[in-house]
Formats: sequence, structure tokens, C-alpha cells
Amino acid sequence: MLSKKHINFCPQNSSSVLKRIIETIAREGRKFYAFLCLISQRPVNLSVTALSQCNTNIILRIRNPYDLGYIGKTSEIIDTSALNFLPSLNIGEAINFPTFFQIRKRKPLH
Repeated sequence: MLSKKHINFCPQNSSSVLKRIIETIAREGRKFYAFLCLISQRPVNLSVTALSQCNTNIILRIRNPYDLGYIGKTSEIIDTSALNFLPSLNIGEAINFPTFFQIRKRKPLH
């Protein structure tokens, strides 16, 4: 049976070797054509340094006020009207500021 340990690779409130590596790639990777994709169900748990360096934000529905405030604080491109709109998105809808799109349902393999 697999352990149900929570692993956070780039936490905001603690220090780790991997966190420093991810923040370095986020800050300096573009000049070396390195790209970084951060995915989280709780953005408030991600490093501000790493998250603020993201040029593209694809955000699905978020209702938690702490997560909404954190996204507003760390992203220069997301304004108040977009933050107020996020809780009203339907399942499978996302915002790629300023483009809206819908994710298709998964197609079965067979």
C-alpha cells in the first residue's frame, strides 16, 4: 500500500534544496530556454518567488479566498475583475488570462 504522505516540492514557508532549484529555474531559466510548469490545487502553498515568475497562468475554478488573494498578490497580469470571476467558472473551464477556454472531456482509450 502506498503511503499518503503530502509532498510539497516548492513550499512557501520552508526551505529545501529542491525549492532553491525550482526558484532558480523560474528566475533564470528563460535565458537558457528552460521552461517550468507549476501545478497545484492550493496555490497558497507555492513559493511566491517561483509563482511570480510565471508568464502564463492557466487557472481553473478557485473558491478559497486565501488562494484567490495569493494569486492576486503573486500575478501581475490577473486583475481584480478576473479574480472575482474565478469562483463562477464551471467544472472544466479555465482562464488563461486574458483568453477563456474549456477543457474537453477525456476520451476513452478503447
